[in-house]
Amino acid sequence: MTGMLDSDAGGRLRSTRPGYLLFLLMTGYLLSFLDRQILVMMIDPIKRDFGLSDTDFSLLYGFAFATFYTVLGLAFGRLIDSANRTRVLALCVALWSLATIFCGLATNFPQLFVARMLVGVGEAALAPAAYSLIADVYPAGRRGRAFAIYTMGMYLGAGLAFAMGGSLVQMFAHLETLSWAGLTIKSWQIAFFIAGLPGLVVAFALLFCREPARGTMAGDAALAGPRASFGAFVRQYRAHGQLYFTHHLGFGLHICFGYAITAWLPVTFMRVHQMPPAVAGLAFGVAIMIMGPLGAWLGGVLAEARERRGSRESQLSTTAYACLAQLVAITGATMLSHPWAAFACGTVAIALVGFPAGLNAAALQLITPPTLRGQAGGFFILIGNLLGLGLGPLVVALLTDRLFARPDAVGNSLWLVGLVVLPAAAITLLRGSVLFARRDEMTAGTTETSSASAALAADSG
Repeated sequence: MTGMLDSDAGGRLRSTRPGYLLFLLMTGYLLSFLDRQILVMMIDPIKRDFGLSDTDFSLLYGFAFATFYTVLGLAFGRLIDSANRTRVLALCVALWSLATIFCGLATNFPQLFVARMLVGVGEAALAPAAYSLIADVYPAGRRGRAFAIYTMGMYLGAGLAFAMGGSLVQMFAHLETLSWAGLTIKSWQIAFFIAGLPGLVVAFALLFCREPARGTMAGDAALAGPRASFGAFVRQYRAHGQLYFTHHLGFGLHICFGYAITAWLPVTFMRVHQMPPAVAGLAFGVAIMIMGPLGAWLGGVLAEARERRGSRESQLSTTAYACLAQLVAITGATMLSHPWAAFACGTVAIALVGFPAGLNAAALQLITPPTLRGQAGGFFILIGNLLGLGLGPLVVALLTDRLFARPDAVGNSLWLVGLVVLPAAAITLLRGSVLFARRDEMTAGTTETSSASAALAADSG
């Protein structure tokens, strides 16, 4: 652990270095997406060995994980705002890693379902903790890029799950079972051991990270808030409802279409361009690993550059323009007849999925007191996942089945969803950018109103 902590002249530990903590958080995010997405590549052997239907598998992949992940995010946000964040996160990383390993030991559907639930429980703490920690070790002017680096882990993990999962299934296709030290498992279950074990190393490293002080960065003093409580969190949202509404809805709609792209763009190429599943998995896995992080990095760089030129709402307006560019890219990806020209447009669309990944978190810190950032992050994740996991892929499927009634029309369905969702996201974010630009004025007005109310109450008493 040498180099993990800074020391003062007397050799006493002061704080964890920001870059090291950011690396651990990004690695944790990578592993969280690897652990949650590796299941997709195991669909055929899992259905075969456990006798599952498509509906059973969809419950395993979606409901078992997403229900606990989205709902408990807010609860963990409350804990993050009041407890030692690095230790809470270390325990949760260990929990989801052990749960992933248990997926590799499950012998029936109920055991695998419970293991997936526990993966969702553990991962629910990551985003609230990361939002709060990064905001306390990076100043506002550097948070866009810091959050972009953190969110690169999502795309690296998802891409690695596609690439590694497919390779492992092919590698062990000729073996039905594996035996070691008296333990016999199905050959596909080894993937869960490979995905889960590295998380225990990250959990151990986080356990020895020193907790950063809250709200010490320049500019955070103006956001000084009350002690962390759910009541204070509700009052904060009520006092600044327009800011939070445009932020959550605008970025949430972008997340919604991002999930739709991830779920259905590879299927479009398999059905429309007859791309073999192995080729599609590798091609899109590599595209996600490269273009997702590149888009996140580019979004952070451009927003910070605009901020240095005086923009006070660069995170929102920059994302609004990216939404319009993404509509052009997805039009090419779904409408061009040449498969590799369409794929090139698809890679641009994937990059623009990642473009605001760090910006939404950075913008949220600008309007949220340090004592409430965990709960605000948890609530935003709740909204994003309800729109993303709940609506994005589902609406595309419903349009394909009910409106077009042809499986090979999935590309048309995806484009139609983008035609509605992306302009709505851009309009909402542009409206939010106007509000964010004068957020100090709005905050001052709220403070004066609160002070006047308090004075009136005192006079009446």
